[in-house]
Amino acid sequence: MKFKPSVFVAGIAAIAITAIPAVVQAGPNDGRMGGAELNLTAEQKSQLQQIGQETRSQIESLLTPQQREQLRANASQAPRTGNRQAGTAQLNLSDEQIAKIKEIRKSSEERMQAVLTPEQLEKIRQFRRK
Repeated sequence: MKFKPSVFVAGIAAIAITAIPAVVQAGPNDGRMGGAELNLTAEQKSQLQQIGQETRSQIESLLTPQQREQLRANASQAPRTGNRQAGTAQLNLSDEQIAKIKEIRKSSEERMQAVLTPEQLEKIRQFRRK
């Protein structure tokens, strides 16, 4: 199977749009790392939610109305299929959109990391390795 960067970035975009609230709101035993495991303060939760909202807004502003509609349709199917990246190829992102989404994602990740303590970042790294 040939690696398709546009599909990969589209998947990252979909994840970026939904990942921040998942970290903050995840409950016990739902397969996601949540605020409870990280011992997030109320201020950290608020900051992460704000970053998530800004990230979603920035990414959605890059999309055409048709792409936004498709992204929402894909996101509504993701819980049933368990695969958030499955429908992102249908977005048909341009090279420019892909590049900008990468920039937004990188900036958001850096901002999130600045909110978290070194111990919290280590817990996330350990969780990702599993």
